[in-house]
Amino acid sequence: MVQRASRRDSRRGSFHLPGPQPAFARDIDTDDGRRHRGGVAQPERAHSGSYLGACQPHHRRPDRRRSARRLPSVVPRRKHHQGNVRVAPAHHVPFTDLLSRTRQMKHLRTLIIAAAALLTAIAAGASQPGANETKFTTETPDLEAIQKATYDRHSPYYYPRLMKEYMRNDTLMKLDKFRHLYFGYMFQEDYNPYRPKAFEPAAENLINRREWTRGECDSVIKYSEKALENNPFDLRHMMNLISALKTKGKRNLAKIWQYKLDYILMAIVSSGTGADEENSWIVISPEHEYVLLNAMGLVAEKHLFFEPFYELITARKPDGSTATYYFNIATILEEYYRKYPVEE
Repeated sequence: MVQRASRRDSRRGSFHLPGPQPAFARDIDTDDGRRHRGGVAQPERAHSGSYLGACQPHHRRPDRRRSARRLPSVVPRRKHHQGNVRVAPAHHVPFTDLLSRTRQMKHLRTLIIAAAALLTAIAAGASQPGANETKFTTETPDLEAIQKATYDRHSPYYYPRLMKEYMRNDTLMKLDKFRHLYFGYMFQEDYNPYRPKAFEPAAENLINRREWTRGECDSVIKYSEKALENNPFDLRHMMNLISALKTKGKRNLAKIWQYKLDYILMAIVSSGTGADEENSWIVISPEHEYVLLNAMGLVAEKHLFFEPFYELITARKPDGSTATYYFNIATILEEYYRKYPVEE
């Protein structure tokens, strides 16, 4: 049975900043004997021989009659146990072309760290220099209000119009619209956090490689664009697209996609501090937890689930110390049980 972990380990009210060196820029050997390529745990190939992805549901349905539900899998299938608390090894999104990706992440880390610094000041009740200039605040999204606004044809956040604006190749949208775009996606008909992969294994093998030639970048761009048509918030393929566009010299288009990625992650960070359950970060896909932590230069080490709908991830910083972050997955679980009902 899952037991609730002590709040003393949550570092309440604090936001731990990453060090200067991204954790995914080097190889790491872990206690479980697996090699972490570039600081990113390589997924097990237990089912299809290709990347399973963080959004694949477990093949066994959870039992609602038990107090400790079996969750949809966001980690490799092998489980470890420490006492009576379920602990799973870290699972990360694979990254390709690490040298190019490190350069790509510098701008993103600057934004995330700036947001983190502001959130730290807010949590401490202090004033943050330059806060008026950044206009970045943390606020738990009012999901009912967002749902109503995205359904209202007269609202500036009407979802079809908002998505059309997002898909335009410009950088005019700001954080308020990105919050409605990101969290409002949970209320759209095609929302499915457990959507199956869009590609065959051969295409996945190419996408998951560490480096691409300029010729291969054409295929990566094609596959990534197809994935984003299927799921506009597939952040892993968005990062692949940015990297491939830069390699091909299409800098302006790469900057536009980088802008979109930056603001999507900023929308997540703006939903709380991640310091405890009440201030947990809200995500619409399990994969986004690991993308965000990697963008902050952190490497997730273990993952715990707490009833009713919280996940606690312990992450290692570049200096070797650890930090813990809470994520709210209420809507993800609701959608899972709707799509995979348990027979009573």
